[in-house]
Amino acid sequence: MRVLISGTSGLLGSDLKSTLTEKGHSVVDFKHRLDGTGFEKKYKGPYDWVIHCAAETNVDRCEIEHEHCWNVNALGTARMRDIAAATDARFLYISTASVFSGDEGNYKEYDRPYPENFYNLSKFTGEVLASEYKKSTIVRLVCIGIHRNGSRGRNFMEWLVDSYSSNKSVRLFKDIVINPLSTMTLAEHIARIIASRKHEQVVHLTSSDHLSKAAIGKLVLKRFPRYKGKVTTTTSSASRFGGKNYPKEMWLNSNRTARIFNLKRPSIHEELDRILKERASDLIA
Repeated sequence: MRVLISGTSGLLGSDLKSTLTEKGHSVVDFKHRLDGTGFEKKYKGPYDWVIHCAAETNVDRCEIEHEHCWNVNALGTARMRDIAAATDARFLYISTASVFSGDEGNYKEYDRPYPENFYNLSKFTGEVLASEYKKSTIVRLVCIGIHRNGSRGRNFMEWLVDSYSSNKSVRLFKDIVINPLSTMTLAEHIARIIASRKHEQVVHLTSSDHLSKAAIGKLVLKRFPRYKGKVTTTTSSASRFGGKNYPKEMWLNSNRTARIFNLKRPSIHEELDRILKERASDLIA
């Protein structure tokens, strides 16, 4: 298949590009700014799939720079959707577990989203815009991982590994609960979904269990026995915005998706082992 992917330099996009290429698909990189214009002719296709991974994911920045966040996450999604629609390609939009309120957790594919901050609102709006196209698939997830090219971004796993390997003290939130998958496993699952002839408008991709970020941080810490920093567990109320804008129970129910696409869901412990082995073996004592 011929697949256009946005965000191929990012955490998930880079693994997805690699996985699809290894499976023999032709991958085209989308290299323009999502808040720009005039790129529609350059990417006119044809494509079998348009996969939209790119987004502004800095939650704090989105709380401050609403216009930028909206242009990238909402309007940018509409532009990518229109590229797919122009050649009748299927469209896959990467969303987030945090479109839900986070009051309860265990959210199913067709539960009602209730975004609590501007980032989550922009991602949910992206879902609405994607769903206006009949050939769209919305993928909700929480991903963890380390960039395959050695670069560093603003993500939880890289922050943990970098902090532990350099003996920096960390503060971990014990009230935010997730059931993430590694970007490697997510790429494999997405490859399976797009190769399938089945169409689902909303899918959830998750690990088999859920843990707090503090519990995940302590599991990673076990791989750094020489760590000399200090680990403090606290609540998200200690964050910059007082925790009021952070969903807490941010874990999804993926039973339906796993059954439809016959997906194996590894545990968080298995996913952490995979990430550390494949992406951080040089940093572990």
